[in-house]
Amino acid sequence: MNIPANISEIAAGAKINEALETITDFKQNAYGGACPPVGHGIHHYNFSVYALDCEKLDVAANTSPVEVEKLVKQHALAQATLTGLYERK
Repeated sequence: MNIPANISEIAAGAKINEALETITDFKQNAYGGACPPVGHGIHHYNFSVYALDCEKLDVAANTSPVEVEKLVKQHALAQATLTGLYERK
């Protein structure tokens, strides 16, 4: 989060120095990847980006996903979502 407005793309595996990775459902400050149960069928993974009415949100790296989502939605001007499908056989 807190990706500067002038960033228009992120290369695979790249990090943005100004950005902050808050804690996830994996209890880590990093993206854990898609991991549906084997043989459970196709799962949908939604990736959303938001335009906010402020330059940065004042949160710590250990802020819960629920609190981050609440703050993002309070400041959201626009949103775009990409849905990826993944299955482990």
